[in-house]
Amino acid sequence: ITVTGGEPTLQCDALRALFGAIKADHELRRLTTLVDTNGTLSRQRWQRLLPVLDGAMVDLKAASPGLHERLTGHDNVPVKASIRYLSGKGRLAEVRLLVIAGVTDTDAELGRWADFVSGVDPHVPVRLMAFRHAGTRPVAHQWPETSPEMLERVRDRLETMGLTAVSAG
Repeated sequence: ITVTGGEPTLQCDALRALFGAIKADHELRRLTTLVDTNGTLSRQRWQRLLPVLDGAMVDLKAASPGLHERLTGHDNVPVKASIRYLSGKGRLAEVRLLVIAGVTDTDAELGRWADFVSGVDPHVPVRLMAFRHAGTRPVAHQWPETSPEMLERVRDRLETMGLTAVSAG
């Protein structure tokens, strides 16, 4: 069972109750409990969720703090801290990287992504997410949508930088 959003960890107590009920039920406990998150949950809140959480898929919109803030309006320090923490606890299912042509696919940004993820675990699954206009702010409509070919090029570049489990999709 994967809970996604908006941002599901904004309802951390309800999420913990849901996952706890699943784990307590004899028929349902075989199901995995996953969350698709922006990674901004505090360590204290992650600690409360971990006993009933099998894994988290964490979006890292940009490795560069300034670029991440430009894209999301928020610093990426808590996101990176969550990725490190969840990896250390064996609960990091995957890191999701947003690919935007001319914005996050630059050599400098890809190098920062590769350095960060390799520093956490070069074998962590990484999923490249294609940028789409749907649901974005008007300023983002100036960026082109990401093609499958671009995702493949970015995947190849990240693999040459040492990441071993990169998928495009």
